[in-house]
Amino acid sequence: LDFPLTKTSGCKGFYRRTVLSTLEYVCKNGLDKCDLAVVDHPRQRCQKCRLRRCEEAGMRDQYVRRKKNRTRTQRILENMRRPTVIVKPLVKEQHKLMKEVLNCFDRITDINSQKVVLAPLYREIKNTANQEQQEKLKMESFFQLIVNLIVSFAKDLTPFKEFTFQEQVIILSSSLLEIFVLQSVTKYDPLTKCVTTFDGSVINQARLEAFADSDDFGKSAFNLFARVRNTACSTHLLALMATLTLFSPDRNYSPELDSKLANVQQHYIDLLAQFIARNHPLEKKLLPRLLMLLTYLRQFSCSVAQ
Repeated sequence: LDFPLTKTSGCKGFYRRTVLSTLEYVCKNGLDKCDLAVVDHPRQRCQKCRLRRCEEAGMRDQYVRRKKNRTRTQRILENMRRPTVIVKPLVKEQHKLMKEVLNCFDRITDINSQKVVLAPLYREIKNTANQEQQEKLKMESFFQLIVNLIVSFAKDLTPFKEFTFQEQVIILSSSLLEIFVLQSVTKYDPLTKCVTTFDGSVINQARLEAFADSDDFGKSAFNLFARVRNTACSTHLLALMATLTLFSPDRNYSPELDSKLANVQQHYIDLLAQFIARNHPLEKKLLPRLLMLLTYLRQFSCSVAQ
């Protein structure tokens, strides 16, 4: 009820029942002015006079809620009817895979590991007189480091060691650019729209476009940074996506290599699905969204290659 005056719960309930049931009362004394206070028990009050007093106090039938709000009740009942889903924990092999993927990905996104390699090189570059050359050399050194880190990421994964050297070269050259995007997302700030390097400097879209001498490359790359960051914001998901990208078939490989990659990738797809089911149970569309991101990454890689 929503009356303009404060009332007792008993009177509010009495008035609501009267209105909803369209009840009519007759004064027990026939006077229509009974003393409602002088009774031995509340239920002995004259109902008609009580109704009149409620209206005098400000109660009106238009304020009565006709239907009870059952939203919360219905939600509880629906949850009770919903079958219980028990998500199985990761098996020992999946735990081992997850730990390995995460450790390998942490190494290529760790700023300290970049400092060890790049700091001496950057000090040497500063001695270069030409400012334009300094910028170019710094960017080249940065991207060369990223390439080396991605190669080490792949080599540290146990399934990757099962491929021949020639196959490893083919796989890395095909997936390098896509893994670069996923690696850079960990340092991407959606507020400033910049990627932070190990020395605190930033790479924005304009700087990347100037280095690549291509407006489309910089724009597409930063659009992907933002899209991936909005969907897969945890390191676990990014690490699994990088692994799926590395072992992705359907890249004009030989049928034999395609088959080997598909078998390896399936283990990581199952791991991703299991991880999402346990850690993101309410995000029903997260898995298809992540797989769609892999498609966007492939399109980006193909457009750059062309």
